[in-house]
Amino acid sequence: MNSPSTASSKPSLFDQPKAVYAVAFACVISFMGIGLVDPILPAPKTQLTATESQVTLLFTSIWSSPPAQCSSLGNISWRGPFYGVSVLMAVALVAMLFLLPDTPKPEHKSSLSAPLKALTHRGLLTMSIAALLYNWGFFTMLG
Repeated sequence: MNSPSTASSKPSLFDQPKAVYAVAFACVISFMGIGLVDPILPAPKTQLTATESQVTLLFTSIWSSPPAQCSSLGNISWRGPFYGVSVLMAVALVAMLFLLPDTPKPEHKSSLSAPLKALTHRGLLTMSIAALLYNWGFFTMLG
């Protein structure tokens, strides 16, 4: 027979610290920024008569898609997604400032070589290589 205390102690996906939600929101918004802004880059290029290099500086990403693939948000106004993502990123920053706990001071200082020494752990090395290859592939395809 289960007592009420054991039945309510079942872990839940939604029973997380507020800091988890703040970081998850910031991650979603940062990738949403790439997804919203990258497709509309042909619009400012055309309206501002900018070169590809100038548009690249505007978004700090390489412009690779043809003008025919401009999104509907870009057809309304190419400035809107930039402003929208900026506001959402500001909200994410404020959420992280208030919801993340203070980082405790370490008991002892780490050396600059400590991250490289940590790569001697096989699991960490494997995950590091996988993350490097994933990010390289993702941003290569994005570019």
